[in-house]
Order: sequence, then C-alpha cells, then structure tokens
Amino acid sequence: PTPESTPNPSLPDDLVVSCLARVSRLYYPSLSLVSKSFRSLIASPELYETRSSLGRTESCLYVCLRFPPDPKPRWFTLCRKPDQALTNHTSKLKKKKKKKSNGYVLAAIPNHQSPPTHWSGLVAVGSNMYNIGGAMYKVP
Repeated sequence: PTPESTPNPSLPDDLVVSCLARVSRLYYPSLSLVSKSFRSLIASPELYETRSSLGRTESCLYVCLRFPPDPKPRWFTLCRKPDQALTNHTSKLKKKKKKKSNGYVLAAIPNHQSPPTHWSGLVAVGSNMYNIGGAMYKVP
C-alpha cells in the first residue's frame, strides 16, 4: 500500500488490524470517520478473522427501519456515542436541559441495496447476515 492509503504510514496494516481488533465494535462507527483506509480496514473480513482468533467477537444489535415516505428500509447498529468536548457554553446548556442518556445511539450502516424486509426474518451468524423467508419478485 502507498503511504496515502495506509491508516498510519509507519505501521503495517496487519498491526493496525491487530490493534483495531482489541477495540470494542461500539467504537467502529467513530473510528471509521478517521480516514478512508480506516473505514476499509474496519469493514474488512481480516478484522473479523483477527477478532475471532483473539476471542474478541461481540454480539451486535442491528435494526432495519423504514421512514415514510421513503419506501426503502435502512439498516442501523447500536454504537457508543462519540465523546464530545465540553465548553462553558455547553456545560451551561446541559445544566438547563437534563436529558437522560445511556451513552448509545443507532448509527446508520451504509448499504446501497437493503434486502426486502416484508415477511422475513433476519439472523446473524458470525459476520454473515441471512434473510430467511421474504418475497421473491414481490411474491411471498
């Protein structure tokens, strides 16, 4: 890889993958914003294989939602909210508005072709997701 395509030019990709494998998946949406190469490594099968070999796999919650009038369903996963630096202004606002938060948020998963969700059930096994049932050519 060229220095521009490597997350950290001084570290080989396999070492970066090994480090990422030790980080909770809940942080992956935030880490994917670092660079295109981080996003690519986070989505790679090598990362899942490394996590599996280290015994660091985690259960994840995936949700498929549709927001009318858009007919296309969108996929989300539960992830930890990114930490935000507090300023005096935001601290004052937080004192006025005390909202309860559990520190998690649904993050959209980029997916250009979501599977049909009518009359179906979804199951995740490892890094694979299976759509069981559903309609084929709009026929159940």
